[in-house]
Amino acid sequence: MSKVLNLTFKDSTGKNVTLKVVEPKTDLAPAEVAAAMDAIVAANIVDIEGRRLASKNEAAIVETTKSAVAIG
Repeated sequence: MSKVLNLTFKDSTGKNVTLKVVEPKTDLAPAEVAAAMDAIVAANIVDIEGRRLASKNEAAIVETTKSAVAIG
């Protein structure tokens, strides 16, 4: 099973932008995630075709399970 932390922001045009963190720490507190997202927005380091991150929207950990299927 793999885990990805999806950090979704709104950009300067109101569109969603998702940053993905592969295999995040297992003991993340919501306040830590919110503070990190605020820091990312404040640092103004993400630019997507001239659009900057304007605000945090949501965060979610997505767990994926992969099962092999016999094909032969």
